[in-house]
Amino acid sequence: MLTVIKENKEFIKELLIALIIAIVVLQFVKPVIVSGESMVPTLQDHDLLLLSRQAYLLEEPKTGDIIVCDTSEERLIKRIIAVPGDKVEIINGAVMVNGIVLDEPYIKEAGISGNYPELIIPEGYYYVLGDNREISKDSRYEVVGNVSKEKIVGKAVFRFYPFSALGKVN
Repeated sequence: MLTVIKENKEFIKELLIALIIAIVVLQFVKPVIVSGESMVPTLQDHDLLLLSRQAYLLEEPKTGDIIVCDTSEERLIKRIIAVPGDKVEIINGAVMVNGIVLDEPYIKEAGISGNYPELIIPEGYYYVLGDNREISKDSRYEVVGNVSKEKIVGKAVFRFYPFSALGKVN
């Protein structure tokens, strides 16, 4: 009888330690599933990513970072194209930041259909676009708009599924 009680205490102790470790780890990283094709070819529908929840405590988000952000409708995965103070304009499908056409080897197809007038990104906000521009719901549209730093859930840092694409996200 004493052996059973001792074993149960040991099991409960190990379970509590595992639970505490899991809670601590989840404060720093969070698994996320890509839903949709707005980030193709960089990310595919159903890819599994690790999100750094603390990435922006010591540094500011920067151009090129892939982030997860909350909007009024849903949680999105997008790429930061412009940071506070930048001027963004889309002319004949070419994205220009501060008057320079972006070199974007990561996008699915060259260009975006349409023009979007110049705007200056306000302090504390970021302009985000999906890599698959033709189907992406992003900062070009009022429903998303510029994303405030408070709405950034974290930075996508690692893809752990599918195993064939295992590695750093960039």
